Amino acid sequence: MIGAGASLRREVIGGLTTFLTMTCIVIVNPAVLSQAGMDFGAVMTATCIAAAVATAVIGLAANYPIAMAPAMGENFFFLTVAVAMGHGWRIALGFIAHPLVKLLAGRGREAAPVASVLAVLFVLRYALL
Repeated sequence: MIGAGASLRREVIGGLTTFLTMTCIVIVNPAVLSQAGMDFGAVMTATCIAAAVATAVIGLAANYPIAMAPAMGENFFFLTVAVAMGHGWRIALGFIAHPLVKLLAGRGREAAPVASVLAVLFVLRYALL
């Protein structure tokens, strides 16, 4: 470790910084999604499990020393669809999950129409306000 330019001080500061960042995400993620009607405790548990599994996978499989956690951008997009557009969180989750599953399955062409419909809904919603 020392040969790679690391020191005990650098490792401790890096670990503390990562811990504080992950702590922020674990609190903010459920706070945002609970505004859409989701259970705060369930979202916090899911956030912790997702962060732990993703960090372990990236560390063990890729041998890369970074922490992974859910992104905040998708949460605010989710909140916009669920609350601002008047849909429930289950509908919003479907709009997000469907194109994602298609992309992960290698069917990007099938995901594009769903994303296009979602974009049109946004435009119509805000154009009619």
